[in-house]
Amino acid sequence: MTTVSIKEAKNRLAALARKVEKGETVVVTRNGKPVLDLVPHGSKRGLDFEAGKAYLRRRGIKQKRPYIAEDFDAPLAEDFLKDDRFEYRLENDKRSLRRIKGARKSIHAGRGSRLEDVKF
Repeated sequence: MTTVSIKEAKNRLAALARKVEKGETVVVTRNGKPVLDLVPHGSKRGLDFEAGKAYLRRRGIKQKRPYIAEDFDAPLAEDFLKDDRFEYRLENDKRSLRRIKGARKSIHAGRGSRLEDVKF
C-alpha cells in the first residue's frame, strides 16, 4: 500500500493509476491524514444467491423470510392490557424475569438508575 500527499497525487496521477491497475491501493493524505483511497475498480457482480442459500442451510433456517401475520400491526383489543392474564404472563415469562434479574444486578453493582431517583 502506497501513501502519498494530495499534491503528489495530483502531479503523479498517471503513475499512481498504473499501480492501482496492478491491484495496489493508494492512500491519499492531506496534512498527514487519509482523505481518500485509490482502489482497483471492481466488476459488477450483484448478489450471490447461492451463497445466501448455503448460509441459511448451515444455520438450519428453512424459510428465507420470517412469517409475519397479516394482522401484525393491527390495533390491540381495548381490554387486552386490562386483562389480568397479561400481567400474569409478563410476571411469569422467563425472558422478562431474566431481564429483571439482570437489571437488579446492574443496580446493585452501581450501574444504572433507580426509578425513585428519576425526576419527571
